[in-house]
This record gives sequence, structure tokens and C-alpha cells, in this order.
Amino acid sequence: WGKCGIAWTMVSPTRPTDGSCWKSIDHFSTLSYGWIPDNGADFFTLFVQTLKEKWLTLCELAEERLSKRRLDQLCAKGDSPNLIHHLAEDAQEWAKLRSILRGQVRAAKSFAVEYCSCYDQDNGSRVMQEAIDCFNTEVSDQISQLEQTVKDLLQFEFAWVSINEAHRSTSIATSIKRLSWITFIFLPAMFASSLFGMNVDILETNPDWRWYLLLGSGFLALTVLGWLLFKYGQVSDGPLPNASLY
Repeated sequence: WGKCGIAWTMVSPTRPTDGSCWKSIDHFSTLSYGWIPDNGADFFTLFVQTLKEKWLTLCELAEERLSKRRLDQLCAKGDSPNLIHHLAEDAQEWAKLRSILRGQVRAAKSFAVEYCSCYDQDNGSRVMQEAIDCFNTEVSDQISQLEQTVKDLLQFEFAWVSINEAHRSTSIATSIKRLSWITFIFLPAMFASSLFGMNVDILETNPDWRWYLLLGSGFLALTVLGWLLFKYGQVSDGPLPNASLY
């Protein structure tokens, strides 16, 4: 931002009895305005307006930053592991900005009350309070929009990540299904080969290898038959037809 500040000198009335009020002189300012204010209240109001402009400029830069985040999000399609962390950091920044804003508004109101209580200048108190309230309202609204934008981006990112995870889960389930089918085919053959590898007396004559094909095919047929029965068979939990209960 750069530093900005104002200062002025208050001169007491020469004749307090005639109703004259304090007068502000020697106005010092680092603002970009080159005019002499009518009184201290106008000078302070100009300072608050300048402060509001700086805050609004900062909020515009923050909006551009969030726009870039949105473009990065659309390009990454939920596959950016750092985007959620960046959005969380942005949310922390907006919370810090809101805290700073509250501190500035609190300090401005305190100064306005103290100044007007000592150097009350007609409607100076009303003008200063209106400027502070306008500053607080507009900047708070901008910060609220930034916070809402971050929330929307986070929700969108969470939804996109969930969709990607669902797609990955579907792919894994498909791979497991393929592996199950491979096991379904080769398990009967492995069982038949394990039988022929046993040291039992029935295999002392070393039967022909065609028996392995016959047994393997039979076990495969039994496995398929069992799978069909479990898949398409209807199991009834009720009593059997024409059954009598005693």
C-alpha cells in the first residue's frame, strides 16, 4: 500500500463567549489530494475515503487472484493436490484482512468520538461517523464476497475430487472383477493339478495325462454350475408347498 497519514493543528477560539469554535490549521497530509479542507472533520473524512479506495483496490487484486485459481481449477479438473491448500491459505488471508479492517474501524471510531468531544464542530461527528460506516460497509461486503468465492471454489474442488475418486474406485472394481474371472477359470485347473501331485496309491500306475484334462474340465463345469445356481437360483425362506405344520 505505502504509508498514508494526516495531521493538523487545532486553534482555540479567541473569544469563546461569542460562540466561535475551534479551528483547524496547518494541515499535513501524504494523500494524493492537494486542497485545503474546511475543518478537521472534512480532513479526516478525506483520509477515510482514501483508505477505502486502497482497500477496494486490494479487494480487486484479490478477485483477480481468485479468478486465476478458478482457471487453474478448471484446467486441473480436480487432479491438483495443492489447490485445496492454496484455497485454504486464501481463506486465512481474508480472515486476517477482516481482522485488520475491524481494528482500523475501531481506531477510527475511537478517534472520531474523542475528537468531536473535544472539538465539536457542528455536524462534524455525523460526517465522520457516516464516512467510517460507509468505509466499513463497502469493504466488509467485498471481503464477504471473497470469502464466499473461496467457499464455492472449495466446495467445487471437493466435489470434483470426489468424482475422480469414484472413477478410480470404479476402475479398481473393474480390475478386481477381471482378476476374479481369471481366478474363476484357473482355480479348477489348479485344484486338478494338485490332486495329481498327491502321493496316493491310486496314482501309483501314473495315469494318462488326458485324465487331467477330464478332471479339470469337470471341476470347471461344476464351478460354473455352482455359480449359476447361486446367481439365478431362487431361495425361498417360507414353508414348502403342501407341507403340514404340527
